[in-house]
Amino acid sequence: MVYDIGSTAWLPITNDTFIFIIYAVACTAAFYRRLKAVVQKSDKVDWRHMTE
Repeated sequence: MVYDIGSTAWLPITNDTFIFIIYAVACTAAFYRRLKAVVQKSDKVDWRHMTE
């Protein structure tokens, strides 16, 4: 989509943009939860067996 900067200078938000923001936030939160879990288990995990 192309926005007219003059008419929508402060309102470039559509339903698609809102859904994308929610999706991005959810993916980021899931990534950080996974990363945090890996870090917390790091002293108990044998990294040679980590295949992911």
